[in-house]
Amino acid sequence: MKCDKCGEEIPDNSKFCRECGNKINETVQVYGNTCPNCSNEIPEGSNFCKHCGEKIEYPNIVKNVKKENNNIIIILALIAVICALVLILLILL
Repeated sequence: MKCDKCGEEIPDNSKFCRECGNKINETVQVYGNTCPNCSNEIPEGSNFCKHCGEKIEYPNIVKNVKKENNNIIIILALIAVICALVLILLILL
């Protein structure tokens, strides 16, 4: 991985550049349109950098949204079951 300020090669998962002290912005490196390894422009949706062959990983935003929606559906289903049980109890009394 390279520092986006000075271009120095730095170890993966670094929080600061050991050459210039620049704070490493992980969001830009991972999700931007530049390769996290060689800092060259890459076309959106590419799986690998055409300049150095680095694997490009994109966020799983769609998976996270689906997971949150599933939690909401489960909560709403539980509320519906509780409401149905309360109505049944009220009718029986």
